[in-house]
Amino acid sequence: ISIFILISPIIEIYSSLFKAKEKTQTLFIIIFSSIILNIILNYVLITSLINLGQNYAILGAASAVLISQLFYLSILMLKTKTLFKIKVSKKLLLKPIFATGIMALILYLYNIYVDINLFTGILEILLGVVSYLAIMFWIKGINDDDIKILKNSFLKN
Repeated sequence: ISIFILISPIIEIYSSLFKAKEKTQTLFIIIFSSIILNIILNYVLITSLINLGQNYAILGAASAVLISQLFYLSILMLKTKTLFKIKVSKKLLLKPIFATGIMALILYLYNIYVDINLFTGILEILLGVVSYLAIMFWIKGINDDDIKILKNSFLKN
């Protein structure tokens, strides 16, 4: 799960670029291919590992998701270079990854010391959102222009 947490912001950055450039059909094909890969890997890994035990089958399912997400990210990155002639800055990608890692650590520590129920679960979600945004603002991953865009998008809807 930790690797998935780290690659999710990168996937979102690349997929947002496809949406902004109105290449949603290409994005659909990439997502659909990733889903098909996930289904095939789930079937193969779960059925082959279930004989070793239920925990191995669960590990196989998790591996299938991770492999399909890495495939999805790889194709997004490749298509971004070929379709848009854009090379995304590694520095741009490192800030969300760093903020995600710190947020995950905060939430991990929260889960160690707090028993989860409905109220503390809601608090955990809020803690995750606030800590991520605070870290992104602190490391200048979010600037004043981003805040204006967020305000305008919420006010329009």
